[in-house]
Amino acid sequence: TDSQILNTSIVASPKQTSQIKYEPLQLASFDHSRPTFDYKLSIIGTSGCGKTSIAQRLMQKNFQDFQPTIGVDLYNLKFAAKTASHKMINVNLTIVDTAGMEKFNAINKSMFRESDYCLLVFAVNERRSFEQLPKWYQMVKEVIDCKFILVGNKCDEKRCVDFIEIQEIANKLDVERYVECSAKIGYSIGNIINQLWIDKEQTTKMQKVNG
Repeated sequence: TDSQILNTSIVASPKQTSQIKYEPLQLASFDHSRPTFDYKLSIIGTSGCGKTSIAQRLMQKNFQDFQPTIGVDLYNLKFAAKTASHKMINVNLTIVDTAGMEKFNAINKSMFRESDYCLLVFAVNERRSFEQLPKWYQMVKEVIDCKFILVGNKCDEKRCVDFIEIQEIANKLDVERYVECSAKIGYSIGNIINQLWIDKEQTTKMQKVNG
């Protein structure tokens, strides 16, 4: 199957359009009695691919037609999550929504610093956004060696990028996982962030052991 030939972990793989429906983003409440882990998540991709819509969905806001981002927009999302060791922790997530226009590249680069993860976003119905993924990937790598999640947005639309092509670019760029979502409908948004804090906890443990 398609999922078996993709080396990258697939959190949400392509589905028939009829199977795509709204999935509420359910996040547990932040509790100050628990340990808190700070996270920074940058969102990058060509203008119009849906970065701001994804950021707004992560912030649990309804979809609307957003204007192109000018410069950088910052969001803060606080929630609780269960780790791989089944412990509840707090997650303090800073979301960096970058502009997809080249004239803002200098600003974008300055905001990538200290990112733990980067969402590398393209629209499955727009080839240009897909073809420019290596450019955006390299821009981030010049600043920081963070982990990448490849996100195919607008999966509710007629696609012009097939799964084999996505497999090839995911393996080439060595992304952590691939997620297809629809920010417009609110489909698969939770899959984008549901494992971020697990890696953070494991990294912190290793630092304590080696320190």
